[in-house]
Amino acid sequence: MTKGSFDFEAQGASGVRLNSFDAWGVKINAYDVFSAPKRDRKITIPFRDGAYDLGRKYYDEKMIILDCGVSAARAMTKSALRDMARCLTQKGRLYLWDEPDKYYVCELIDSAELTVLGNYASLQFSLPMLAEPFAYRDVEPLTFTGAQAVNYAGTARTPVRIELTGLGAELENITVTFTDLNANAAEMNINAALSPGQSIVYDSGECTIYKDGENIINTFNGVWLKLSENVRSVSVDKGQCVLTYAERFI
Repeated sequence: MTKGSFDFEAQGASGVRLNSFDAWGVKINAYDVFSAPKRDRKITIPFRDGAYDLGRKYYDEKMIILDCGVSAARAMTKSALRDMARCLTQKGRLYLWDEPDKYYVCELIDSAELTVLGNYASLQFSLPMLAEPFAYRDVEPLTFTGAQAVNYAGTARTPVRIELTGLGAELENITVTFTDLNANAAEMNINAALSPGQSIVYDSGECTIYKDGENIINTFNGVWLKLSENVRSVSVDKGQCVLTYAERFI
């Protein structure tokens, strides 16, 4: 990635990732916030002083500002500006040049005022990108039977997708367990029959459980598991597990 540029991959674009300098001749200074704001969870009670604090556990969206400039060597055209607007007003993945292994899920939410010098020969503008609270990094899925060590490098909890298969055997009443560094365990159990060739997909981000496309959430007991830096291992008591997730960074 060109220094001082960004890449953008719009959702549904089949992996087409455009670089701002290569596609439009745009370089940037990016201004991220220190962290996404935490959501206020306080209530006031009549005839009592102060407020009852329920704890600020969850994060709200944040704004990333891209200060853009086009040099005289790569004069911008009106057509190129329209193409850039078409791309960035879709929700997608934003990669910044100084941290190319991570991305933000965001979209352009407001129009930019253009400073034009010399008929697009030199152009300056700012793009406000409304982003999800975290930066993400994709990791390879873990495929295992029994127990599997987890090395989660993120700094925020992340939901997981778990696909369960029987490896040719008839299974029922499957339990998946996350164990943290203090040996505390969090479990989820699916009390459903799993025949050879079938699979169960559990998604703690969407809070869904499907067996071959059929909703079987009524067979679920336990918690919606999430990975954090404290989780050290994951185990399945029957069959094979494929664990998929993206690391989240505050």
